[in-house]
Amino acid sequence: MTIRRAAARAILIFLAVSPLAACAKFVQVQETDLLRKTTVRRIALLPFESDLYVKRTGTDRSPTLTCLYDGKVFPRGRVPEAALAEVTAIFLQQLSLKGGYDIVRPGDVEALITRRHLDPKAMEPPAFFGPMAEELGADAVLAGNVLQYDELHGSAYAAKASAAVVMDVHLVDARTGKLLWEASYAETQATLTENVAGIGSFVQRGARFLTAHQLADWAAGQILERFPKPRPPRDGAVPTSPAPRGSPP
Repeated sequence: MTIRRAAARAILIFLAVSPLAACAKFVQVQETDLLRKTTVRRIALLPFESDLYVKRTGTDRSPTLTCLYDGKVFPRGRVPEAALAEVTAIFLQQLSLKGGYDIVRPGDVEALITRRHLDPKAMEPPAFFGPMAEELGADAVLAGNVLQYDELHGSAYAAKASAAVVMDVHLVDARTGKLLWEASYAETQATLTENVAGIGSFVQRGARFLTAHQLADWAAGQILERFPKPRPPRDGAVPTSPAPRGSPP
């Protein structure tokens, strides 16, 4: 094999492997022991927030948010209100396309929160999530924070400032409020000159700069690739979720 062919082969291998390394760098996933003991079939998707079950820490000049579920610390970034709806819609679409779960839509969850006057910032997790099990028949709730959402300034091929997205996502037992699974994602898209190690993800995404929406869409896909797969009950019976109150038997 000539030196030129060997070099070309090495580059191809690097391009094939580096997207996986990049994904591992940007996305962190962890499941708890409780997940293995819990049958989840019906998931309520809570609209994304920017400060759900977090503690504000740091200084005024360098504020941070500490997640009370997993203890992760994130810088407190700018999050436009519209970004929360965008990310919620992205996760709803991708989770629905993924299949395997019965999804309670965010609008139905919001209606319940309004009707029951639920306030996650004033209630402990079991008290807040419990009604979603009681009235919506949810086994678990998918809840998340968007902690940074900086928009691309420039074009897809010439950016003055690239997009940045940080999010933290939790799958919580609806009955107990305990954590089943969690994932976090943090990335400021960099050019190849800024980050040679990021060549895999940059090429994988068309060698162009993404908008914050596109970056969030890519992030959701990476996170949900690692989402728990539905598991049948140990006895092999088909699981049934309790019917929401007011629904026919």
